[in-house]
Amino acid sequence: MSQRTKRIQVFIVSVLTLLACGTASAQDDGARTSWKAMDKTNIIAFQYLAFDGDSFGSKVFDPVHYVYPESEFQANLFMLTYVRHLTLFDRTAVFGATVLGGNLDVESFGSPLTGGVDFKQAAHGFGDPSAQLTLNVFGAPAIRSFYDISKYEPKAVLDVAVLGSFPIGQYDSDRVVNMSLNRWWTRIAAPFTYHLGPFVPGYRTSVEFTPSVYLFGSNDDFVGRKLDNDPLYQLEAHVTRDFTSKFFGSVDFLYRQGMLSKIDGIEVGGKLSLLSAGFTLDYHVNDNVGLRVSYHSLVGGGSNIEGDMFRLNVNFGWNALVEMVGKLGGN
Repeated sequence: MSQRTKRIQVFIVSVLTLLACGTASAQDDGARTSWKAMDKTNIIAFQYLAFDGDSFGSKVFDPVHYVYPESEFQANLFMLTYVRHLTLFDRTAVFGATVLGGNLDVESFGSPLTGGVDFKQAAHGFGDPSAQLTLNVFGAPAIRSFYDISKYEPKAVLDVAVLGSFPIGQYDSDRVVNMSLNRWWTRIAAPFTYHLGPFVPGYRTSVEFTPSVYLFGSNDDFVGRKLDNDPLYQLEAHVTRDFTSKFFGSVDFLYRQGMLSKIDGIEVGGKLSLLSAGFTLDYHVNDNVGLRVSYHSLVGGGSNIEGDMFRLNVNFGWNALVEMVGKLGGN
């Protein structure tokens, strides 16, 4: 094998291992989702998320994250996301768009939402789609070529991200339980990653923090009433480590606080204060396909809420230039 061919294959591995940077989910972004890939890299991601929990003894009302007071709840969500890595202002950037659907089942006993009347409701269909733009602030200049990849050695990387959700999903104003939130909301985040040691497949280690805030519009037709929420503040953290060049794992944490609910201007329930912990395992099946599983469970908070989440994520990524060079290099 010629030295030129070896260099080409090293470049291809370096580029495509970055396709592990998946996409944001319903609750958290996930480990290594803010990592960068070459300009014009595309990713299609399919996610399945299963939520299960109960909130008996809780007075917290949180319609966005499917927490209802004095209830048992289950949710199965399917998400399809398209991601495009690009260059803006000579910095790395990522655009993503997500559509989702699934089902939600809630059985509530003496809920304050219905004046103490028990109810059992289910919703299914499409939820509200969303779109996000992420732009690097420092630490990750544009990656336009194999030369840029060959000298890419990130340390401290800071991004800004803005996500918007569009209230066009299925909604029935006569029901408490719906797939759509029937209101606009946005999230502003600042993902930060610090890379430890060499940025070489098989040896990469990172510590990641993503502080963010969710801002909500009003739902003017929530069972004939007006629903408002205070901002929700969230801190996501991961410690990730390569086990091999194609396999990494992470320890994950997620803390959420705030989001006091008001119906017709009157406070309902209390603020959220939830801490989740879990793990992620991610394996590159081949140069284009990645498989990820995650499990998170609530471990702390003053809301008397118990619950866990399982997530399966399948990514398919490609870059036209990389695919062409791979063929020329016999890979």
